[in-house]
Amino acid sequence: MKTTKRIISVALAAMMAVSAFAFGASSASAASLKKPTGVKATNTMNAIQVKWSKVSGAKKYKVYRNNKLIRTTAKLSTKDFSVNAGTVYNYKVKAVNGKKTSAASAAAKIKRINFSDFRSLTNTTNGVRVSWHKRHGATKYVLYRKSGSGSFTKVTSTKTNVYVDKDVTSGTRYTYQVACYDSATKTFSARITQRALTYLAQPTGLVAREAGSAKSVELNWNSVKGAKTYEVYRESSTSKGFVKVATTSATSYSDTDVPNNPAGYMYKVKAVNVSTSFASDERIVLFAPKRDGVNSYYFMPDEDADNDGLKNLHIVLNFSVGEKYYEGKLLADFISANGLYNAEVIEGKDVVSIDDSVITAEAEGSAIIKLTVNDECKALLDEFGNKGAIKTASRVVYLMITVE
Repeated sequence: MKTTKRIISVALAAMMAVSAFAFGASSASAASLKKPTGVKATNTMNAIQVKWSKVSGAKKYKVYRNNKLIRTTAKLSTKDFSVNAGTVYNYKVKAVNGKKTSAASAAAKIKRINFSDFRSLTNTTNGVRVSWHKRHGATKYVLYRKSGSGSFTKVTSTKTNVYVDKDVTSGTRYTYQVACYDSATKTFSARITQRALTYLAQPTGLVAREAGSAKSVELNWNSVKGAKTYEVYRESSTSKGFVKVATTSATSYSDTDVPNNPAGYMYKVKAVNVSTSFASDERIVLFAPKRDGVNSYYFMPDEDADNDGLKNLHIVLNFSVGEKYYEGKLLADFISANGLYNAEVIEGKDVVSIDDSVITAEAEGSAIIKLTVNDECKALLDEFGNKGAIKTASRVVYLMITVE
């Protein structure tokens, strides 16, 4: 009997020891929960997402925003939708096992910034002009770009919401993304939307010539890499607005049966990529069919005109030897004969000559004619007190002439 009691006592003692060991191990596991690490907060399209690393022994996690509990979850991430743009938030996470809770993690600081979407992508003479909407809480914007099927790389960071990307090649398709950024908290917004277009260079070398009759004009221009078609537009000097007269895949066009107009017409050509429906900027070359053996052109600013506050005009003209030039209202209206401009050949005096109202192409080469308003004209404007007109009239007009 004593032996039996001794065996039972030993068995009970062993069971109690095992039970105590198991309970102690469980308590130790709960008590030794480490605080979460790797806590990171990022802006998504419509919320702030908080992520963290797994904690050994944890069953759940408590997420705090500005030291207030907002959610308990068994996952390793959560999204906080109750946030306002421009507000700074601090997130902390605690690991939980039953009634045991770890210490709080280090805080993840973030400013809520909504993602931005694009306003426009357009071709310009200098490159692709990208614009997007400003966002509350952003101190600057970071623009990203990829060409073709490549990966996105940073293009620039800027405080404005407009940027001209000059490092582009005609015929290449570019895709853009933009992220808003706060310098103080080093916070980025999400990059959700993207826009793409095929960049097209500006058409150059547009020349208009009479094509066999006074009612036909032959147009030629240089090809643009990436262009699928070209649109040809014509405007009468007496009308307002260009009218599309043709769409062609060639780099030439014959505008036949042109109505008689002593003051002439203006032409422009757009390079178009059908897949993106974007067109390049145009270069205007001004021309009218011959009458009485004299070509008629108009004074218009070239795309590369100087901009020194007076917007001096650089007008590109092309001639063949023997061709003559006068403005639709006669060049004499703009030179000293009628008290407005002084005309001076400053380069290529052997290439062109000026005789009253006519400029004549004498030989192959290049020439520059400078037209400046004279003192008589300024005095006349001053007499009427028209200071704005004096400033406008003071601009210099350069005729950049090539004779072939």
